[in-house]
Amino acid sequence: MRESVKDLKGGAKRVRSSNLELYRIITMLMIIAHHYVVNSNVWSVVQENPTEANSYFMLLFGAWGKTGINCFVFITGWFMCKSSISLNKFLKLVTQVWFYSIVFYILFGLAGAMPFTLTNTINVLLPVKNMNSGFTSAFIVFYLFIPFLTVWVRNLTQREHLMLAGLCLLVFTVGGSMPRFVSVTVNYVVHFGVLFIIASYIRFHGFPVRVTHRGWGWLTLLSLLLSAASVLVMHTLLARRGGSSSGIDPYFFISDSNKILAMTTALCSFMWFKDLKLRHVPLINALGGATFGVLLIHANSNAMRQWLWNDTVDCAGHFTDPYLWLYAPGVVLLIFAVCAAIDIARKRWLEDSIVGAAHRVVQALPLPGRCRRG
Repeated sequence: MRESVKDLKGGAKRVRSSNLELYRIITMLMIIAHHYVVNSNVWSVVQENPTEANSYFMLLFGAWGKTGINCFVFITGWFMCKSSISLNKFLKLVTQVWFYSIVFYILFGLAGAMPFTLTNTINVLLPVKNMNSGFTSAFIVFYLFIPFLTVWVRNLTQREHLMLAGLCLLVFTVGGSMPRFVSVTVNYVVHFGVLFIIASYIRFHGFPVRVTHRGWGWLTLLSLLLSAASVLVMHTLLARRGGSSSGIDPYFFISDSNKILAMTTALCSFMWFKDLKLRHVPLINALGGATFGVLLIHANSNAMRQWLWNDTVDCAGHFTDPYLWLYAPGVVLLIFAVCAAIDIARKRWLEDSIVGAAHRVVQALPLPGRCRRG
């Protein structure tokens, strides 16, 4: 997954090839498109007009958010199962979350969209709040578990590792996709652990069944088509049975990250992208490295969601546009580009200073086992 190039001194310098960074970009675009639909008033418009052609388009356009989360964590598991978590890496993650939380709290507070209260201040300063369905909170906690998960999977035999991955899929994915027969509740931290177990098995031992690169491409396409078909069929049933009052969820088979179609699409596409022959492209890698920042910016808070999707983009207001099929993707690309530029600038000019300050604060804390010099 990496290629070597020569640096100016003649030594070998390891650089990351761009296949999984491109995958990371596509994944984030899927998540932004999902937020276009579910974080705006357009979702209500779709429910009120279930038979409109634009309703079907919007549902398909925004169907891939939970699948995208799986893709994102598969990449993390693939790289981190052979890496180590340092204090510096963790501080980079947490300070990035704090930076955007504090900056947008101040901006929206000054604009009157988010009042300066003690409760809001505490919520902004707490990096971990909702581990059930909040991606950022769960990802931070999952990050802390990675060193222990790595030790665990490295000490499993190949057979034990495969059996563990299979058991997790049986319980959490198959069971989680059969609500009439099995009741399964999975929070994001547990689910990310399952994805790590699967990704680490593939990294250490390869996929247990031989499938060609072209085969993974066809399987990805098949899984995408099945997912899209499930959305269309479920939405058609919803429209025939009285709209939202019917209790039918068009996204049923992909509504949670552990659902079977969300898992198969993510797994097949990950397997295809990880073996994609793509050289190191600096722009792709820079944009790929900014994807977590893109998420933190555009999904920062309820105030951001209201300002972005309803006030600025006006998703619901453009629902009847004849060129909605161009407008919605254009908005997603623009949001990604602007947010990525902001995060790249933060990394270039602010990250080292902020992380360095946080590191000095941590080093100054009287933590257990740390001896003070006399």
